[in-house]
Amino acid sequence: MKRIKNLKDVQEQLIHESVREEVDEELSILDVWILLAGHKKIILAFLALFTLGGVFIASQKPVLYTYTASIEIGGSTKPVESMETVRSKLENVFIPMAMREHQKKYSHEKKLSLNVKLWDKSNLVMLESMGSESADEFYVTFMQMVADKMVNDHEPRNGVMKNAILAERAIAERK
Repeated sequence: MKRIKNLKDVQEQLIHESVREEVDEELSILDVWILLAGHKKIILAFLALFTLGGVFIASQKPVLYTYTASIEIGGSTKPVESMETVRSKLENVFIPMAMREHQKKYSHEKKLSLNVKLWDKSNLVMLESMGSESADEFYVTFMQMVADKMVNDHEPRNGVMKNAILAERAIAERK
C-alpha cells in the first residue's frame, strides 16, 4: 500500500509543478506595469521629446485656409451649357487666362492652383484654392476674375434666353 501512496504523491507533485509552470509563464498586467515603472524616466523623456517636436513643427507651418467660390450656371432652370463643358472651359481657358492677368497684377505672389468641382445633380461649380490669411484679397480677386470670365462667356446666351422668356410671357399675357 505504501507504494501506491507514493505513486499518488508523485502524481500530485507532478500536477502541482505543471500548474506552477503555466502560472510562471503567463505575463500579467502587474508584470508589465512593474517593467514600465522601472523605465519611466526613459518613457517620459521620449514622450516629452516627441511632444516638443510636434509643437515645434506645428508652430512653424503656416496656417492655410480654403478659399471657395460657387458659381450657379443657368439658375434654377436647366444650365446654359453642360456642366462638363463648363468645367472644361474653366480648366482650359478661363482659369489660365485669369492666372496670366493676375500674375501681371500680383507678380510677387506665388503661382496659384485652383480646383474645379462639379456638384452632382445641380448647376453649381465650386472653385477651391488654399492660401494664407494674409493673401485673402489675392485669392478673392483671382476667383472673381474667373467668375467674371464665365459670366461674360454666358452673357450672349443669357440674353437670348431672356428674350425667349420675355416673348413667352408676352404670348401668355395676350391669351
